[in-house]
Amino acid sequence: MEEIKWSNEMRNRSRSPALVIVDGENVRVFEGKSVPGKVAVKSSRYHKNGKWSGTDYVLVAADRVALVDFCTPFEGWGATWDDLEISLKPLCGEVDRAWLIRELAATKARPGSGFARAVESAEENEAAMASVSPPDTIKTVVVTVVVTRHPGALEWLQKHHPNLGEAEVVSHATPEQIMGARVVGVLPVNLAALCGEYWHLSMEVPPEARGKELTCEDMERFGCSIERFVIRRA
Repeated sequence: MEEIKWSNEMRNRSRSPALVIVDGENVRVFEGKSVPGKVAVKSSRYHKNGKWSGTDYVLVAADRVALVDFCTPFEGWGATWDDLEISLKPLCGEVDRAWLIRELAATKARPGSGFARAVESAEENEAAMASVSPPDTIKTVVVTVVVTRHPGALEWLQKHHPNLGEAEVVSHATPEQIMGARVVGVLPVNLAALCGEYWHLSMEVPPEARGKELTCEDMERFGCSIERFVIRRA
């Protein structure tokens, strides 16, 4: 059994977190107390700090249970199912992110008032796609490319976005490699404008850590996430 540290304090940019407990097909939101047979609270410590007040937990999860941090994205909720999936950060165990976000959409476990509207938009877009591209007749293959030369970034992506396991990894991207592709990493704007989709590795790095090689743990501490940006040449 693995010990997991999690806090319910408000995140940067006033983002509200929740912890989701996944046991097979059963999904529930952690309410600050042990759930027999699933999660035990080993310790909890409340800290008072104005709007940043919250409780730090040390949790122990059963082997079959997954714990997933569910938090409003840095730039707010998107409008598609893929956009909503980036709000999920698995902490332990394996989970199908696409399935889980739809399960959460069907429940009341919705952090942030904008989530309900984002679900509506995702459902509308899904219906629109089905009306123009019947899945049995039109299939689109999107190549995914991860651009990074940093082992810590690759480890972070493999840990928090295992669905990128089949992606091509390159240390330095050429226009030919990323043209029309779904790209995850950090690119200059002239190259990002060539991507079919561009997902930026975003985090708030303090001045003393800039220019240094960051580990996976460093990136987690700095609130790393992937955010989709739309960049076009004028």
